[in-house]
Parts: sequence; C-alpha cells; structure tokens
Amino acid sequence: MEKMKLNIQLFGATVTLTATETAVDDTAINTNQTYINLSIRVQTTKPTWNGNKTAYYQVTTTSQNNGTQTGSKYYFSIGSSTGSGDKTFNVQLGAFDHNADGTLNDVSISVYVKITDSTNRTATKSVAMATIPRASQPTTSASVTMGNAVTINTNRYSSSFTHTLTYAFGGTSGTIGTNVGASVSWTPPLTLANQIPSATSGVATITCVTYSNGVAIGTKTTTITLNVPTSVVPTISSLTLQENGDVPSSWGVYVQNKSKIKVTYSASGSYGSTISSYTTTGDGYTYSGNPITTNYIRTTGNITLTGKVVDSRGRQATKNETRYIYPYSNPTISTAQIQRCDVDGNVDNNGEYCLISYGASISSCNGNNPATYKVSYRVHNVGNYVDVPLATNVVSYSASGMLYTDGIYAANRGSGTKVQFSSLNTYDIQFYVADYFTNLTNLQLLDTGFDLMNFNANGKAMAIGKVSEAGADTELFEVGMRTEINGPLVLRNYNNAVMIGDQNNAYVHFNSSENKNFYFNKSVSVNGNVYAGSNYNRQLAFKDETWYNGIATPSNDLNNAIHNGCYYWVDNTSNRPSTSLYGWVLTTNSAGIEHNNTDNWCSQIGFGTDGNVYYRNKTNNSSWGVWRVLTPSRTITFNGEWRHATKAYGTGWFMFVSLNNPTKNSLTNSITSCEYFGTGGWKTCTASIGEIRDTEFKINFSGITDSETQNGIVLIRMVGSITLNLW
Repeated sequence: MEKMKLNIQLFGATVTLTATETAVDDTAINTNQTYINLSIRVQTTKPTWNGNKTAYYQVTTTSQNNGTQTGSKYYFSIGSSTGSGDKTFNVQLGAFDHNADGTLNDVSISVYVKITDSTNRTATKSVAMATIPRASQPTTSASVTMGNAVTINTNRYSSSFTHTLTYAFGGTSGTIGTNVGASVSWTPPLTLANQIPSATSGVATITCVTYSNGVAIGTKTTTITLNVPTSVVPTISSLTLQENGDVPSSWGVYVQNKSKIKVTYSASGSYGSTISSYTTTGDGYTYSGNPITTNYIRTTGNITLTGKVVDSRGRQATKNETRYIYPYSNPTISTAQIQRCDVDGNVDNNGEYCLISYGASISSCNGNNPATYKVSYRVHNVGNYVDVPLATNVVSYSASGMLYTDGIYAANRGSGTKVQFSSLNTYDIQFYVADYFTNLTNLQLLDTGFDLMNFNANGKAMAIGKVSEAGADTELFEVGMRTEINGPLVLRNYNNAVMIGDQNNAYVHFNSSENKNFYFNKSVSVNGNVYAGSNYNRQLAFKDETWYNGIATPSNDLNNAIHNGCYYWVDNTSNRPSTSLYGWVLTTNSAGIEHNNTDNWCSQIGFGTDGNVYYRNKTNNSSWGVWRVLTPSRTITFNGEWRHATKAYGTGWFMFVSLNNPTKNSLTNSITSCEYFGTGGWKTCTASIGEIRDTEFKINFSGITDSETQNGIVLIRMVGSITLNLW
C-alpha cells in the first residue's frame, strides 16, 4: 500500500495528488481485486484572476491485467480572489485484477489538470500494489509406505484459510480431509497397492483447494511416492505333493527310484499382483511351472522340496514340504545252491532227491512292498516249469533242506511229498523272487547222477563224470566234472573257431579266428576293472567306486571327485561352482584313472542347471584352480575403423578377418552400418558373411560402384559385430 503526493504549479495554482491502495480485506481475497483511493487538491496561488475560471481534471490508469483506462473529465470552478480556489476531489480507481498468485505489478496513474488553455500539466506516478493471499501450496514427504501415516502441510497464507485435500493414484481417488487448517495426517491405505500390480511404488497426486470464508480461491497440487510394504508378498497357501511315478497311491509312501512327485501350487498374489513364475527345487533338480512332476527321486530319507513363486511385482514367497523317501533296491538272491541227495537227505551224487539252500530279500517300502519267493524245476530245456511256492509278503526268506512239492523242509519232516529228480536227467532249477516292481531269477543246473565214464546206448555219445543224455541219433560229448586244460582250448563251429588261451601270462585271452563278434544274451557282471582297445590299456569302469545309476556321489566335496567319471553336485556340495546350486561334473586325468597328487593333472568340466559350462584344473600337487565359465561365443566388434577391401578378377569386393575357428562353426552377422569411400564421400554398401576358414573368415561387400574405386582397393568402415557361436 502506498501514498503518492505530487504538487503541480500552474500559474498561481497548486495541485496536490495523494494515492492510497485499498486494504486487502476478505473482499479483496475473495475477488482477487484491490482499488486505489486518489485525492486531488487544487489550490489557487495567484492573487487575482480576471473573473471566475472553469477548470477540469482527467485521470488515466495503466495496470498489468486491466490495461489503460482513462476517466471522464471532471470540471470545477476556481474563484478570482486569492485563496478562493481551494478544491479537493476524492476518486476511487479500480477495481484492479491481481494475478492468480495474488501479485500485481505497479499501477501507473496519470492526472491531467487544466486551468486555462495555457495553464495545464500532466503528472504520472507508479503505485506498488500489495500481494493478495491466494491458494495454499501443500508440501509433504517425498515418499511414504502404504499403511503408514504422513503429514501434509498446507502452508496457508492466512490462518482463516481452510482446505479440502484429495488424492489421485492410478485409477482411483479419494478425500484426505476437509476443513483442513495448517496440516493434516494421512495414512495411504494398503488397498492402493491394487492400482500398481506390477510395481512396488507409484506416484500419487495430492490436490489442495483453498477456501476463504467458504469461497474457493485456488487450487494447488503436489506429489508423493507411495511404496508397497515389503510385507506385501505373494502367498503359497498350499504345496500339494502327490505320487506320480510307479508307486501305488494306496501305499501312501514315496520310494527311492520309483517315485516321481507331482507338485501342485495353490498360490496367489497380494493386493492386485499376479503370479508370474513357479520354481520347484529338490533332489538336485530345478523345475519350472505349475504343476510339475519331478524325475525319479534318487535319494533316501527326508527330502525337502522347495516351492517358490514370484509375482508381477518381483516379490517372492517360498514354501517347503518334506517327505520321507523309503530306500529301494531290486530284489536280491543271496543263496542259490542245489545238491543231489538220497531220500533221507544225505548227499548222494546219484541220489534222486535234491537238497536246496535258498536266500533272498526285497525292500520293505514301509511294509507295503509285496513279495513272492519260489523255486521252479523242469527237465533241462523240456516243457514248462513246475512251481514250488515258498513264501509271500515277507522282507526276506531263507531255508535249507529237501525240496518238497510245497516248500523246503527237513528230510525228517514226516509229512508232505518230496520232489524226485531222476539221476538220468539234468534239471533246470530256477530260484525266483519278485516284488511289486520287478523280479529276479537265478538258474542252477542239477546234473545227472555221477558216472566216471558213461557211453550212450546210441553208440554216438559219451559223457565223463555224468550220465550221457544224448538223444537216439545225437553225437555228443558231455563233461560233468571240473575240467583243467593246460594250453589253449580251441572251440570250432564249422569254419569259425574261438580260442581260449594265453595272450600273456597275466590274462585269459579270447580270440575269434574269423574276427567274429562275441554275443552275450544275459547281463555280464564284472568284479574288477574292464579294459578295452587293441593293447587292452583303456579302462572302462572303476573297481573301488560306488556307483548309482551310473553317477558317483563325491562325498559332498568336488575336490574329492578325482576318479575319471561323472558326478553330480547339489546346493550343499563343497567346492562346487558358486553360481550354480546344482549340476554335473565330468572328471578326467592325464594319466591313469585317478589323480595321484604327484605327477598327473586332473580336469573337471561342470554343467550347471543355470545353463553355464564351468571348468577348472589341478596340476600335480598344486591346489585346485578356480572355477571359470566357458564363454559360449566370441565377438569381433567394428567401431567405424577404416579397413581395406579388395576385388580380385572375376570376383566381388571382399576382405578376410582373422578368427581362430578350426571347427568352422557358424557366424552371426550383426553389422548395423557399412559404408565405402567413393566419389563425393562415404556411401552405403552391404556386408555379408562369406567363406569360413580355420583361422579366418571372409566378408563380402555388395553395392560398391567399381568406377568410384582405384586399383581394386576401396576403404570400408563398419559399425556392429560378428559373433562366433561356439555351441
């Protein structure tokens, strides 16, 4: 607010101007306008006038928002005697509109006073205008976690101002408070997280409407970041495990190597999020999806399957389920022995009864696995077997005695029928054990009665140590005794022969004179090392290694996996690649089958379930090296360097680039820009992959105008890369 006084001497008259801005009251606040009160005092100073005179004044104002406005002329009379012309005129100027923020630049006032045609003056003066309090500008913290309180300050210009505050967030809005004074506390509800299902934070807009005496005088906004609490995570309400392998569901148990486990998730996001991925880990494997079915479970005892879900916010939740895995191995026959005897159970090589010892077992599977034990017999290779049931549904069975038609019992049992075996025939006696999953047989031959030398009645066959069993017209030589032959034994079948003899003193040598293959129609069990190759110096298996489905477990430490072979690691295996929880490792040695920590070196290549390939070495008695990741590709980058391309007679433009690629794997062309220097500057051409050699590859160029080059050479510049794909 400012007063302005201005004296104007006009040939015997004095004009005094006083300007005062009106007060900033409620009306001014509500209308955003003020006025200027102008006082004009005109006093005569000349002693006399030649009669009364008629004068006038005229006011012109110029303001920022109202422009230039000129008032009407106001006439007044001045007396002819000294002192009779003292006049005061009060004028209110305006209204002057202030800016939205209440400010207003200086208002210029111009007063024109005329006494006579020759007596007039114009006076101007600027009046500084006050700022009218306007809308409050709210402020608050930069961020707040949903569910926690935050203070919003209105920063009002007048203690009489009140406010209504609202918020807008995503697709929703609401009221924070009404009739708010200086501040208000607001707790953003957790339900606002529903508006950002794929983010952990979002920006809310807070709007503040300012009221003066109930009249809205302006609106201001501010923003605040709302964070979803870290406690808002997806939920796994259940992780359902179900047998999905070979084990009957009625057993209610899981069995090693027979059970596959189906894992089904019941999971949900939180406050609008959705589940984006499911990951299950256990038994050394990682699976993705819902539901999943594991591989056959390899371990025994308690096994924990961990289910993990990740939602659209990237938040995760885990749930563990532990199940007991009952051990399982295939049925075994530990004892299978037969011997001819007499009717009283006394050993007799010509007896017509049989002493038998039988021992077998199965895996219990917590008492669920059914078992069948029996012995079957028949004349050798003639007809069907006759079964003798022994026991059912027991974990193990063993018995020794004479074979009866209903089992194995002592010779003096006193009841039952003993099975008779003619001393003239050889018999197949088959030991049998079966469980729910598989069965096992062991075939034994009960030889004929003993005869040191026996001639067949057909005159064409004979036997040593047994009775000849040749048919009526069969030529046959049979041996029923342990036989020792000093020197090679040649077995000839027509034109083919197999010699069993000494390759050297350390081995028994099998040799086919016609280089024929050997065929085995049964499993071959080897208790010892197996060698192959022309010099019999390549070992195929290990003697003192524990194998499980072809995979050895290295005592939870890969530093101990020093035999040639394949191993696996799990999350708690020591000295595994740190970035992969599970995987397989292949161990090889430079000499021998095991690292001796003296004069051979050992290499390991690991294949992690994370998709990486790892390797490390151990040389002589040094420590193991660190695990390194094999890079699956090599890249050559071009950054616009100048290179030369050439053109041979009858060919296009090309250049060779060095790159060691002996296997000549494929190359990926990622060149994004290619230019040659022609007439007038750089011009566009095209690069493509040509011939791939052992140590270099060719880049062909097209789109080059020959007439713009010199002597078969042209400058080339490229941007991009070419990648060698190792696998």
